[in-house]
Amino acid sequence: MQPLNAQKEELRVDEKGFRNYFNRMTKQLDISERIFRLYTEFGDFRPAAYGFVADAVEYTIAGLAAARHITARELLDGMRSYAKNEFGPLSDFVLQDWGIRNAHDIGTLVYRMIAEGILGANPNDRQSDFDCEYELFPPSAEPRRRRRAKVPRIE
Repeated sequence: MQPLNAQKEELRVDEKGFRNYFNRMTKQLDISERIFRLYTEFGDFRPAAYGFVADAVEYTIAGLAAARHITARELLDGMRSYAKNEFGPLSDFVLQDWGIRNAHDIGTLVYRMIAEGILGANPNDRQSDFDCEYELFPPSAEPRRRRRAKVPRIE
């Protein structure tokens, strides 16, 4: 059995952890509500696309030597890498299913989230930075092989 003071101290630590967890969860709920608002207003991208772009921003920044603002090109590179890590060879299919087909689409998502207060931008950033020739889904080095299905023989 612990002394009463030790039990109170343990409770304080748990209470602090709970507050941090609660604040994080509240923030996530707020972001989810904002994303749903964007989805209902525009409807051209699935809600998962907005969440994926937000996660890709965090992934890209985490890959830098020091946290800083990223350019459109850095985000595009980071997003392609993140998609490959998350979905492997199906990344192009998943993103296209969500409505993301090119760099312009990513710029549209990013600037909607900036307007909604989910992401931030520098004064020099422009949505037109995403209007570039960028191969979001480069062809694979390995050709896709189609396997022939083995059809059972009925005798």
